[in-house]
This record gives sequence, structure tokens and C-alpha cells, in this order.
Amino acid sequence: MEGMSEGRRMRLTGLHHLTAIVRDLDRTTAFYRDLLGLRLVREGASDDDPDARHYWFATGDGESGTLLSFLEYPSLEPGSSASAACSTSR
Repeated sequence: MEGMSEGRRMRLTGLHHLTAIVRDLDRTTAFYRDLLGLRLVREGASDDDPDARHYWFATGDGESGTLLSFLEYPSLEPGSSASAACSTSR
């Protein structure tokens, strides 16, 4: 980028997790845990939306980069899409 030194650019070194929005966490769990063998490592309410259930699945040791999370919105219409969010932490 013009005017920005190489040392000040943000560098993406990996992903912590991917999140998907689903209508049915029971069906999602049956697929990811029961069929694919991922571990359910956390279940509870979403930090951002306490009315939404939020499940976390992991492969391997459950460290960053091995996590999938799912937010449940049962009233979501089929084929609906939502905007993506991105946050960074140090």
C-alpha cells in the first residue's frame, strides 16, 4: 500500500476458527460429531447474541486453527445469507 511501511502492515499468520450460521444445531452436531468424529468442545450462548446457541467443534487438540463454531438461528430462512465479521487480537 502506498504510504505504509512494510513493518506496519497487518500480517495474517493463521485462523483461529471458522463460524457458520445454522438453523438446527442438533442436526449439525449429528453430522460434525457423530458422522465426522469432531469433538464438541464447548456449548453455550453466543457472547455476541445471548439468545443464540453457540457450539464449538475441534479436530485434534482443539487449538487455534482446528476449530469450527456454529451459531443457531432456527427462524433463518433457507438460502439466507449474513454479512461476515472479522476481528483480530494480539
